[in-house]
Amino acid sequence: MTSSAPRTRPVDQTDRDRIRDDLDRSLFVEAGAGSGKTRSLVERIAALVTSGVPMRKIAAITFTEKAAAELRDRLRDELDGRGAVVALDELDGAAIGTLHAFARRILSEHAIEAGLPPLLEVLDHVASQVAVDRRFDELQTELLDDPEMSSTLRLAFAAGLKLPHVRELYRAFDSEWDLVSERVDPTPPPTLPPRIDDLRLRARELAAQRDRCDNHADKLAVRLAELEDWADRADVVDEARILTSLGSAPRAGRIGQAGNWGGAAGIAAVRDELVAWRDDVETRHGEVVDRVLRRLAAWVGSRVLAAADERRAQGRLQFHDLLVLARRLVRDSADARAALQRRFPRLLLDEFQDTDRIQIEVALRIACGAEADASDWRDLTPPPGSVFVVGDPKQSIYRFRRADIATYLDARDVLDDRVDLTTNFRSTHAIIDWVDTTFAALISERAGAQPAFVPLEPRPDAEGGDPVVVLGAAAHAELRADAVRAEEARDIASLITTALCDGDVVRDGDGTRPVRAHDIAILVPTRASILGLEEELDRAGIAYRTEAATFVYSAPEIREVMLCLRAVDDPSDELAVVSTLRSSLFGCADAELWRWRDAGGSWNPFAPTPDGQGDCRVADAMNVLSRWSRGRSRRTPAELLDDVLDARRVLEAAVDGPRYRETWRRLRFVVDQARAWSEAERGSLREYLRWASQQAEDRARVTETVLPERDTSAVRITTVHASKGLEFPFVVLAGLGSGPATVRPTVLWPASGNYELRLGKDRPTAGYEAADAEELDLEACERIRLLYVAATRATSRLVVSLHRRSGRQCAAATLAAACPIVPWTRPDDIAPLPGRRPHVEPLTRWEVWDEARHRALAAGKRPEAESATDIAHERASAELPSLVRHGLAKQPRDLELSAWRKGRYGTAIGRAVHGVLQTIPLDTGEGLNELAEAQAIAEDVPGYIDEIAAAVRSALAAPTVQRAAGRSPLREIYVGTEIDGTLVEGYVDLLFRDDDGLVLVDYKTDQATGAESIAAYVTQLEVYARAIADAVCEQIVRRVLVFLRPRGAIEYEVEES
Repeated sequence: MTSSAPRTRPVDQTDRDRIRDDLDRSLFVEAGAGSGKTRSLVERIAALVTSGVPMRKIAAITFTEKAAAELRDRLRDELDGRGAVVALDELDGAAIGTLHAFARRILSEHAIEAGLPPLLEVLDHVASQVAVDRRFDELQTELLDDPEMSSTLRLAFAAGLKLPHVRELYRAFDSEWDLVSERVDPTPPPTLPPRIDDLRLRARELAAQRDRCDNHADKLAVRLAELEDWADRADVVDEARILTSLGSAPRAGRIGQAGNWGGAAGIAAVRDELVAWRDDVETRHGEVVDRVLRRLAAWVGSRVLAAADERRAQGRLQFHDLLVLARRLVRDSADARAALQRRFPRLLLDEFQDTDRIQIEVALRIACGAEADASDWRDLTPPPGSVFVVGDPKQSIYRFRRADIATYLDARDVLDDRVDLTTNFRSTHAIIDWVDTTFAALISERAGAQPAFVPLEPRPDAEGGDPVVVLGAAAHAELRADAVRAEEARDIASLITTALCDGDVVRDGDGTRPVRAHDIAILVPTRASILGLEEELDRAGIAYRTEAATFVYSAPEIREVMLCLRAVDDPSDELAVVSTLRSSLFGCADAELWRWRDAGGSWNPFAPTPDGQGDCRVADAMNVLSRWSRGRSRRTPAELLDDVLDARRVLEAAVDGPRYRETWRRLRFVVDQARAWSEAERGSLREYLRWASQQAEDRARVTETVLPERDTSAVRITTVHASKGLEFPFVVLAGLGSGPATVRPTVLWPASGNYELRLGKDRPTAGYEAADAEELDLEACERIRLLYVAATRATSRLVVSLHRRSGRQCAAATLAAACPIVPWTRPDDIAPLPGRRPHVEPLTRWEVWDEARHRALAAGKRPEAESATDIAHERASAELPSLVRHGLAKQPRDLELSAWRKGRYGTAIGRAVHGVLQTIPLDTGEGLNELAEAQAIAEDVPGYIDEIAAAVRSALAAPTVQRAAGRSPLREIYVGTEIDGTLVEGYVDLLFRDDDGLVLVDYKTDQATGAESIAAYVTQLEVYARAIADAVCEQIVRRVLVFLRPRGAIEYEVEES
């Protein structure tokens, strides 16, 4: 008899046990959505630590910084629970972070082998974009002046190429310069001179056949006449004009009437001959364009590689540089591989399906050590237990970030000890059943393109849950695209209103509760998918916020501000000026603009004001625009943006809107990014506007997630990509009725190992179409995986909108053919939600408000921290009644200084002495002269090397310093504590543990010391001692001042007050 007892263990518990216990096997874990990947990683690392592997010898590579922080926090709890004290001490310095962070770490540790300077600077995303554009601005002139490229450029321009196309190519090559070095031939064959004489002859012969037509007005006869005209115009010798002629040749087609040509056979023969001629024209044109593009690609590629080499030499790297140089290091240096293998004998890779294809090669070469010299990483076999990989190929959705499903599948074959985690701890039975049924039909295994589908299993105690609801199950036969979007928006707003009013329940811990607005997430594939949705949510009174940066730059209020800046940058742009005048920034009505124009007014802000219009709103606006335009060269774009928002009261005006908080958040985000751009670029307003326009494109990959407001309950609207790694109680999957993107990549890197490119619509290389067909197939597979990711974000409720037009190829049609459908019908009478705007308190009296404002301004001027120096010398702005003041010494400007100057003030000689004492071996004094010389040069006092060395020698001879030398002293350590509600901080010169407890030492290099100075130093030591005691819960037993003199140090022990 079969037992019907409920299952209490996950079906994959045996595999989960292997992750924890099978530490000497290199495992490849395929972990389905919601299966507890992070928990598995934590258990694996904790088990390794328990087995004796030091935390410092483990590297865990995550996909995002947020995931790394979560892994570190959960590891801390786990290790603390196991009492792993040493591992906890090593955790903060452990290699737990993103692939880029890990690459930076190993490059910093092996800078010489990697050909890098010892100090690395890594540009952030904004700075990298700015650097690329600035570099191309310089290269444009070089390209136009290069005599070897003159013929190629003439042909390129004749083919319709423009410099912005070359800029696109430069950006594309820069983002994947490692592939440029591998695939782009630096010496392509020379351009072919266009040949046209034979085509002209055939064109005339074809044109002569129009005499066989009974009606010269026949369309085919007219086309043949055009051939003769073309043959006359193409009688040129200039190569560029020949190529232009080839591009303008008459087209073929099924035109003409058979009756005018003696029947079907007669017209078919002429048509076929015309088609053959046209095919030959296109082939000839394509051959020339292909050679031109490849020569251009070689020129651009060489400059991209030169820029990469320059960045490497300077140590100013972009994110992608980190990965390529780390791979180059472990490919080329056996010594580095051996050292890294000893350093990190255990490597764990999380979210492997979404990371750069470089990751697996770096990991395997480190794992295999010095012997990993095989040219292909697929031929490497890592030592048992050295590599642990976690991923889910069904969630591979970052192809645009070089994630490659084929690489994932290849790596799975290399690490063939596979473990499957299929139990989903996130979603209800109903959601999991819908996902399994739908995607079992959509995801089928295809070599190098799609994995096999592995169904999810609900957790043993999973509740049944509400069925998945489908909106718009039937396609719309008559509606236009905008009407379909409007129907979808009404359905979504109505469904959310119903859910909030009826108290639909969602899971909350072990229980349930009514759904709230912030539980609901609307996930869309692209920015275009939300058109009309915001307006409908406003009409329904539903609070919401958008959380992807591409949404921000396309928001109406941001577009208006950017349009205003365009008018300021180029006052001759009449369209921008008039649009700005009509915008909410100035609010000029059409009637006002007409009166201005009728009076003879110009749309140029610098033009004279027409008679009788001096007091009108248009004149005021023109004056403001002209003032901004005059000052634009003296101000950064961020400063100008601030002025626009302030002068036009944009933030205040937004309060009258239904979603003012959302508007504020968007504006703050744009201003913050403008500041970051200004700091990185220090460029012109025009350069900033060009950069900002790129951020509004769907294909732009700016920071995905924008920091949301946490003090309001609002529905979240975000992209599926931005939702990766998150979960939501209530998910609405929308915007699936849009077709795939029509913008195709500038450069393709097909599996064949070549490259293909297309600059503009009609200028591809010969193999571009075949490579693009391959790319489109891979993108179609990824779009299905994107739907899987979206559907598996829901914990309690899932709603899927299939609104679409009939016959349209889109994600909604794909899902509709495979998913179970539980339709939802929109009620006819749904009242909007009650007003969501908060109660507005009456205005405060002016005197009260002004007093509070002055208090706030005064508080804002106070430093965040008081230094020990300021307290000692009574320069601190805060009162510290509990501290007995003897006098003190170091300023909060420490935080702004270079690392080697933190904690050092006074004279340059004194700073140099402290610098030497920070690094020199206290027991031997080895390298004293070299260190003294280096510090003297760094402080710009090269003539005082002997004085610096003498002072250091006196310190090394001091009894207290000699006693510290053999006791693992700490030097130049930051200390801080709170005294009477104020943060007090400083840097301690020397701290060590003697037989009787902790000893605090501070060096002084001033040569004349009076009672007042001694009193100040005593207070300084008291602050240090208090900070250390608060940090380590142990009192300082001795405080010693060491005055450094040429004839020997003088020690002064401070008595405890």
